Amino acid sequence: MKLTDLKRSKSEMQGENPTGAAADPYPYGTRISLGEEELGKLGMKDLPKVGQKMHVRAHAVVHSASSEERAGGKKHRRLELQIHKIALEKRGASDAGSMQEAVDNGIDEADEE
Repeated sequence: MKLTDLKRSKSEMQGENPTGAAADPYPYGTRISLGEEELGKLGMKDLPKVGQKMHVRAHAVVHSASSEERAGGKKHRRLELQIHKIALEKRGASDAGSMQEAVDNGIDEADEE
């Protein structure tokens, strides 16, 4: 499974924020919010620091899917996933174990930074 970066280019963000504030390079809807109950179920006693990298593995079910053609023949598609099961783990300095785990689980490629 190849991981794909959803970061938008400068041209994709152009004109998005007329106030001059920096626009978020990642599109709306790519965030997952976890509350106290979910964090408890995941066994997270301490909150990670902002900017800390985490591994996420999830099983999701398609909640809705739609496709329509808009003016000018431009297609608009939308997919909403409902996460049913999720696991989180802190990403350590060495990901050798995580990489081996990914290989063992049949994942062809893993994200390296």
